[in-house]
Amino acid sequence: MDLGLSDRTVVVTGGASNLGHGIALAYAREGARVVVADIDEAQAERTTELVRDLGTDAIAVRTDVTDPEQCAAAVNRACEVFGGVDVLVNNAGVGAGTYGYFRDYTVEAAQRVMDLNYWGTFHFCRAVIEPMTAAGGGAIVNIGSSVYERGRADLPVYSSAKAAVVALSRCLALELGPSGIRVNVVAPGFVLPSGVEQIGRSSTKNTATAFNDYRALATGLAPGGGLLNPEDIAGLVTFLGSHRVARGITGKVLVATGGTVFGDEDERLQTTLEALFPSMSESRTEP
Repeated sequence: MDLGLSDRTVVVTGGASNLGHGIALAYAREGARVVVADIDEAQAERTTELVRDLGTDAIAVRTDVTDPEQCAAAVNRACEVFGGVDVLVNNAGVGAGTYGYFRDYTVEAAQRVMDLNYWGTFHFCRAVIEPMTAAGGGAIVNIGSSVYERGRADLPVYSSAKAAVVALSRCLALELGPSGIRVNVVAPGFVLPSGVEQIGRSSTKNTATAFNDYRALATGLAPGGGLLNPEDIAGLVTFLGSHRVARGITGKVLVATGGTVFGDEDERLQTTLEALFPSMSESRTEP
């Protein structure tokens, strides 16, 4: 199916590796021009080369999403090079490595999680509204998480940040709809790339050991051993970015977990997480 994304310009934050890498390539396969906004400049350049290999254009823009000026600069760069922004995918964030209990979180650690997972989305949405409105509309797809709805005792700040992303997206869908801008959320569960070569240095999965540990965890929790790769989620993200096929969809959340279990009652998850992040078991104080 032709999604009508040929010659459109897409900005993907955190687009250098992991899920963002898959999203960037998915849009490229649809003929879109891609702006890879990522703090990992070297990996962003590698991703843009792969995009160009697919026959479309791309640029890498080093961007720290916690800095509103850098977010605005990335959008301005996209407008300078490609003439505007048709789709914004707010993918940058961090989930793994944020495990911990509320009583043990410092304000500084909590602020860092919120900066990466909520404020980065906030900054890019603010930056893109003006050029999208001037162009007559566009699409924003924010990457959430399946934990936003249920929450987890060991992910209090991350869960809160992703719930805030959903709330912001719904509010923006109402505000920006008259300007022709659709805003939606894709909320995945565990997602792992096919191999470590797709992972940048800033990722928490950036070693073979960490990668294999995550793969074992996610596979063990999914019924039938089902495991989601970036391509599985990227299909939903490109669908929502397409005005041709998703014109009537805004303010919605698409949850995709592959059947993965996310519940505090799942002892396998808790045991594995504490093995991957020893600070959880060391700092945990039983009520």
